[in-house]
Amino acid sequence: MSLSPSLEAALTAGTESRTSASGADGVHYLAWNPHETAKPALLFAHGHRGHARWWSPIAPFFTDRFRVFALDFSGMGDSPWRSEYLPETFIGNLLDVMDAERLESATLAGHSFGGSIVLRAAAAAPRRVSHAIVIDSWLRFPEVEVDADPPPLRVGRGGLYPDYASIRARYRLLPEQPVACAELLEFVARHSVIQEASGWRWKFDPALPQHLGPIASGAILPTIRTRTDYVYGSLSALVDAARAAKIVESLPNGRAPVAIPDAHHHVMLDQPLALVTALRGLLA
Repeated sequence: MSLSPSLEAALTAGTESRTSASGADGVHYLAWNPHETAKPALLFAHGHRGHARWWSPIAPFFTDRFRVFALDFSGMGDSPWRSEYLPETFIGNLLDVMDAERLESATLAGHSFGGSIVLRAAAAAPRRVSHAIVIDSWLRFPEVEVDADPPPLRVGRGGLYPDYASIRARYRLLPEQPVACAELLEFVARHSVIQEASGWRWKFDPALPQHLGPIASGAILPTIRTRTDYVYGSLSALVDAARAAKIVESLPNGRAPVAIPDAHHHVMLDQPLALVTALRGLLA
């Protein structure tokens, strides 16, 4: 698949780079149309070790109806690293962006790890989350999976690389999947690394835990009263139709699930326009 004109326009759409606060407590985020304050807000949350630019193929399609933002969670993207990472850290990141933009509430859409944080935020601060959309997030159900973890992911090493070609050669999607569009993969890969005086490194903190325990638990779902939609890739390595249905059934105001045909876990990379269509329907 090659980039369509609409996707090319999305990737080059202008954004503002903002920070919720100075110092280690602030988080970096992107704002596509922040001055259109009459519109409701839509905030996108990326997956584990990802960054806000994962949403660049998607976010600009919603500026007609929403003020659109995407954040870098602490320890990822262009946000500062921390000495400790807890579920509350990442919930706070979402709320910090909303506070920085003076948003009483917002629609939150999160992919994978970001989706689990959106659910935790909806449980912890229900008045701040007007609508939650969760995309291909794996959740543990403790009554039947006491010791279960999601399928294992290979964790890359940290350290420095001598040039961009060297670090780019190490870049992998986790979980791995077929590359539907080389241009989109190159885009997210290029924004996943940074050049320093002594070489190139990953933007994410190598000390980030791979799993955060109760953050990925279906036990919180019955406590969430926010309207919540669940979307997943029909070919996802993490979520199948049965798990997606159980997640929705466990939510008091859960809807769908919506399966994106021919999509793997990283839905926005292999079926971006289908995901846009699905989200537009859910946000209508």
